[in-house]
Amino acid sequence: MVVTGNLTWFSDARLKQNVREIESATDRLMQLEPKTYNYKYKGKYESYQLAEGQQYGFIAQELEKTFPEMVKEEVMPYSPDKNKNPEEKKHESYKSVNYQAMIPLLVKAVQEQQEMITMQQEKIEEMETRENERMEMISSMLSSCCQENAQLNNDLLPSDTQFPELGYLQQNTPNPFSAGSMVSFFIPKNFVTAELMVADLLGRVWHRYPINEAGNGNVYVEGNQFTPGTYNCTLFVNGQVADNAKMIIVE
Repeated sequence: MVVTGNLTWFSDARLKQNVREIESATDRLMQLEPKTYNYKYKGKYESYQLAEGQQYGFIAQELEKTFPEMVKEEVMPYSPDKNKNPEEKKHESYKSVNYQAMIPLLVKAVQEQQEMITMQQEKIEEMETRENERMEMISSMLSSCCQENAQLNNDLLPSDTQFPELGYLQQNTPNPFSAGSMVSFFIPKNFVTAELMVADLLGRVWHRYPINEAGNGNVYVEGNQFTPGTYNCTLFVNGQVADNAKMIIVE
């Protein structure tokens, strides 16, 4: 059937009563099972002049479980044998669906989903704000810690390098670090043994790095071999403390 022009239904507020808001449209629509199908057209169904080709819609018996008000019972006449007795008519009832009534539910479902999207976006923005504030706080703490650590190393330098003939350390870079950091040092020519020892503030030794050559050198310290915290990095030459520095490992 083809309609030209506009097909409209009465919707004036003056004609209505028991007007209520639609609730939980999304939940109810999620219970539906849309189908594709073809109508039967042979035998008694021929007189119904049902639409040809693939159709999209619902099975009335399934739809009425969720929206019984959208399903109606219709009585349809048909000819059991149109060739022998075309005037003979019988009747059979079938269920029909009011697809027009689905439109307000679809609109309400879209509105509900948009409200959910808006709420989720607000939560995401709130979480991002909190995360940015947390990162700014951590950055500020690390900056303050680095300044204190640099000052501490400067304070320790005179006493730790009063015997330059034993060698010396340079501050590891970067510091603080997470993945890894390079520790540079100098070992005099007349050394017998030398090593770099990393211990925590409780004095527990976490790692030893043997040094076998004199002159300038460096050791790469891998952060995954330690837990986050502050450590003492000490250079031993010929069994004596030549120099030390503090290094900070972060997550």
